[in-house]
Amino acid sequence: MMMLMKILFLLTKYSGRGDYMKLNKRVKRIFLEHKASYIGMILLIILSTSCFLGMKTATTSIEKSVDDNRIKANVEDANFSFSNTLTKDQIEKYEKDFNLLIQENRQIEYDYKGAVLRIRPEFKEINKAELYDGEYLKNSKDIMVDRFFYEAQNLSLGDKIAINGEEYTVCGIFTTPDYLSILKKKTDFMADGSKFGLCMVSEKTFNELAGGKESINYSIVFNQNSSDDFRKELAKEGIVLDWTGRDSNIRITTFDGEIDAIIILSSIAPLFILIVSSLIMAVVVGRMIKKEYTYIGTLSAMGYRKGEIVDHYLRLPIFISVIGSILGLVLGYFLVEPFTMLSSVEYNIPKTTYYYQWQDIVLMLTIPVILNIFAALIAIIQALHINIVALLKADAGKMKKGLLTKFIPNKKGSFKLRFKMKEITSNLPRSLLMLIGIIASSMFILTGFIFNSAIEFVFDNNFHEKFGYDYQYVLNTPMYESKTEGEPYMISSFDYDKKGESLSFTVYGVAENSKYIKLYNNGNLISQDKTVISKSVAKRLELKKGDVITVKNNSNFKEYRLAIDEICNISFGENVYMPLKELNAMLDLPESTYMGLYSDELLNIDEGLVSDILTLEDSKAGLESSIAAFKVFLYLLAFVSALVGTVVIYIVTIMLVEENRKNISMLKVVGYHNKEISSLLVNSTSALVWIGYFMAIPFAFFTIQKFFNILTTNMYFDFSVDLKLWQAIVSFAFILAIYYITLFFAKKKVLGINMAESLKVRE
Repeated sequence: MMMLMKILFLLTKYSGRGDYMKLNKRVKRIFLEHKASYIGMILLIILSTSCFLGMKTATTSIEKSVDDNRIKANVEDANFSFSNTLTKDQIEKYEKDFNLLIQENRQIEYDYKGAVLRIRPEFKEINKAELYDGEYLKNSKDIMVDRFFYEAQNLSLGDKIAINGEEYTVCGIFTTPDYLSILKKKTDFMADGSKFGLCMVSEKTFNELAGGKESINYSIVFNQNSSDDFRKELAKEGIVLDWTGRDSNIRITTFDGEIDAIIILSSIAPLFILIVSSLIMAVVVGRMIKKEYTYIGTLSAMGYRKGEIVDHYLRLPIFISVIGSILGLVLGYFLVEPFTMLSSVEYNIPKTTYYYQWQDIVLMLTIPVILNIFAALIAIIQALHINIVALLKADAGKMKKGLLTKFIPNKKGSFKLRFKMKEITSNLPRSLLMLIGIIASSMFILTGFIFNSAIEFVFDNNFHEKFGYDYQYVLNTPMYESKTEGEPYMISSFDYDKKGESLSFTVYGVAENSKYIKLYNNGNLISQDKTVISKSVAKRLELKKGDVITVKNNSNFKEYRLAIDEICNISFGENVYMPLKELNAMLDLPESTYMGLYSDELLNIDEGLVSDILTLEDSKAGLESSIAAFKVFLYLLAFVSALVGTVVIYIVTIMLVEENRKNISMLKVVGYHNKEISSLLVNSTSALVWIGYFMAIPFAFFTIQKFFNILTTNMYFDFSVDLKLWQAIVSFAFILAIYYITLFFAKKKVLGINMAESLKVRE
């Protein structure tokens, strides 16, 4: 910062002198001579600053809006289902004895145009609704819906929804903090409004619709640390069928991990592009300064001071940086809303209030200036340290033979190969810039494919290969003797204390010689007499094969010791598998007790016994929706990749042509055609494309793995960073296409060199 202030002082100090003002008129001419390079740099600065401001403002504003809403709406600490219905007196007693707040949550489900509507009344104490658009409930015929259902069903405010023969008017869209992810079941992956919607009606309307047949669960907020005492007391009154703490509720916590990861990405990726633009500035200005050594020597001999010369040559980098930053910030302001929509595509977030942080604006105004001034200063100071007499020589600034060029044989190998190798090694800064540009461009396009591949990996390897059932029935009461078809299983929820954080997971008791559950480890079938955890559980709970852990059961709140025999390849979900008889014995239940059935067809079961039916097709459809959503992300990264690659390749190629004007003219004189010269000279950097692309692959893998680790901190997911062969080929073809399309336009520079004129060119 001190260096920047000193430079600005110099600009002010010398700008008033008449002769000095004449000198600075050259800045415009220099810009026009190299306008393609400088416009490219401005574009990169605009891209980086606009993305930084747009993404950072959008994501931090989303996070703050959600956090504020959680406080305002009083988000739950836990949610549980109980075997008995708690009376009003029981609730009041628990609230008084344990200093907590309990809310009875009632809901019904209704089929609507192929979708399931989950209808609930307005909650008054916990998980209170907030208006997103439209108007709040006013009368008994009003209904509010979530955003995903609203959009998927092509609804408009004022439209009618028919339920049980009655029509209800859509008056507004609402959000609620316990349903940031609008998931019908905890096994779903992404909101799909065409198949599920969350709706809210008045208390009176709900009572009429439910007719006493609603399902009930309970939300709870602890005013002090009384969770253990309360749960022990609750276990005396009945069975806790399901207990989900806030930290384990994927409808709530998935958002936290994802938004944190996106905020980090929104800071790092634009700065990466900014650094690339600064490297371009360093190389371009460095080359320009070398060509102006004689001019610098003349200025020094005429009495211009070093500060004036530095000031003169810094004006263009400062101008480019300031213009790029200002235009980028203006564009970034208009990108905030689109980035908000992109960042919240999976979540039913409350209406976002945008918070523009002055620190971000200052950073984006100063960082490009500082980086580009620093890049230009290196070349300028190097020139000013040279003796004036040396600067005035005719060959001052002439490119020296590169160190690596000396090792290229003069006679061995073909002329074309030796020529291309010398062009790469003769100007290492130029070649390094090309290499970094290709690496940056390749990383952006590879990132999109690796993300897409990770989602598809979960789909292909966890659905198609691991589970053989089509329907999973969850019962609302334990059964002790199977009277229907289907394979019985037991299910029970447990808590594990990880460094003071209570995390829930589900243990499935699997029947002996199960037909539907086949677990694998690296392709090897795991014996069904073992206790097996998924890779996702092992990752989040930080467990490994052979560990013995202490867990608490959510039904009776007793502690148990659980030995981990194997880890299977399943990469998502909170599931642990063990033999049915062992789980029942551990819970002091008859060995044939079960709470659900697996089947490959619909079963004839009394509806009163069924709590839920999970279908494999629904889960697959949800994951397919996730893959479709990532396509937009892939296209965005492809655009960034194309822009970065085009700018860098074009600038490097133009520099290459300018530096070889004399060689081009000589080749024309000896009879080489333009096509041959282009192949020999302009395409000489093609080797750097190959090297840069293959260097980008490990960089991309490492970066994305770190991103996934942050993304899944609060999730039961273990994404595998993978790149399929066809994706690698398509990515490389994309980079090659950018390279050769850019060269096509750059070749015009070769065609424009006149033989008579270029023969006179001297460095």
